[in-house]
Amino acid sequence: MRIFLYTFFVALAICTSCEKGELVDNYTPFTTLSIENYVNGYKIEIDGHKYATRSIKVPISDNENSFVLYNAADEVEFEGSFQLKPDKDTLVLFKINDDIPSALMRKENLNESKEEGKLKFRIVNSNSEITELTNGEPFHLVFYQILERLSGPPARRKVVYHEQGDTVFNITNQLPDTYQSIDITDNMESVFGFDGRAQILKEDFSPVTVEGAEVFVSYSSIDINKGAHILYLQESTGSLFSFYPNIDPWWNFDTTLLSAYSN
Repeated sequence: MRIFLYTFFVALAICTSCEKGELVDNYTPFTTLSIENYVNGYKIEIDGHKYATRSIKVPISDNENSFVLYNAADEVEFEGSFQLKPDKDTLVLFKINDDIPSALMRKENLNESKEEGKLKFRIVNSNSEITELTNGEPFHLVFYQILERLSGPPARRKVVYHEQGDTVFNITNQLPDTYQSIDITDNMESVFGFDGRAQILKEDFSPVTVEGAEVFVSYSSIDINKGAHILYLQESTGSLFSFYPNIDPWWNFDTTLLSAYSN
């Protein structure tokens, strides 16, 4: 009888203590992470775990998840961190060329609503001659858009640009984190669209020159109906341009500015 009562009270004490205990929440939220522009052979390490696929089920951290991008040779090409969204999230892998470091970016941070009369740019440089001319330092592009252009015999040739340019600042070989905008109000209805030349200025805003001529990058065919673009300066060789007798010759990089992403 004594043994029975002792066993009963021990069991009761255990049950009572269990009732007073707190519930432990072991739930970990996950998200389905998609990688756009995924490159076969690349691996993405998230919080120490490597994945080799464009769609990943990832546990979400209370803070930011750490990311490391490896190429096919298992070399690190990108390190960063992102606060992932629950349920679904998307990153975009940018592997433009071997001269521009690879980067992962949040897709929702890339997509910008169109602003009337504006174009939003992130510009990255991979032109080695421009890098040399600017001593490898950040530089600026001042966009001058075409107002009037006439071709034909030399006496008839003429080009007129906006007197006031609009500047995109601090261009390097790294993809920028944010957009900068330029005004294209006068070109929205123009037959030329977004067409013109952009002057290269050094970090201190002094003009870059070659053989006494100021240096420009020509551009055209960028869709002004898109809200935002990621542009890159591709490899090309500059040369003296003197087609229009109404303005001074300039050192020109022709059709160098290309689009890597737009929305």
